Amino acid sequence: MLIMALEDAKRNHKDLFMLQVDFSIAFNSIDQDKLLRIMYALGFPTDAIDVVKGLYTEASTILNINGLTTDPIPVDRGTLQGDTLSPLLFNLYVEPLLRWLHWGEQGYMPACLARRQDPTLAVASASFADDLAALAGSLRDVQAQASKITRFCNWGHLAHAPSKTFISCAPWGATRRPENKGLSFKALAELQLCARGRTLVEVQG
Repeated sequence: MLIMALEDAKRNHKDLFMLQVDFSIAFNSIDQDKLLRIMYALGFPTDAIDVVKGLYTEASTILNINGLTTDPIPVDRGTLQGDTLSPLLFNLYVEPLLRWLHWGEQGYMPACLARRQDPTLAVASASFADDLAALAGSLRDVQAQASKITRFCNWGHLAHAPSKTFISCAPWGATRRPENKGLSFKALAELQLCARGRTLVEVQG
């Protein structure tokens, strides 16, 4: 999907912005109550929700330190380490964010599909495990996508890895400037507030 968007942008002289986010200790950050609410909102059968709820209700762990064990420690956040169900639960947890990124016509619209005037055909994001890439066709739209991700992370208690999170631009359209190479995550707040027309390098932290 990302390669297709890059090829389309280059072939049709369009700008392509990408916000790459790496969630840190993502599986340990999941709010279990919110996970169940998301599953309900997505239309999962109640018996499937009850199974997940049963896994985490009154869950606890015990630490063994030099042969001495601790009392049970309640686990009220995160998914079970090593459980094959955990990756699926994390995908469900971020599904509302992926749908939100796709809403609002702020993704990248391939030139070959633009004439159909269907905003649902835009490429808004790509996700694999705890890595997320949000795509946009303009600086204004990548600002909006960054704001959505920030707000969702605040709501869902997710954090990012600053060293692996950045904004980059392929300036093949109206923003053709070779100096637009990337933007560190610490400058995202400035990016979200910067005026239209400022280049990425001008707001780099």
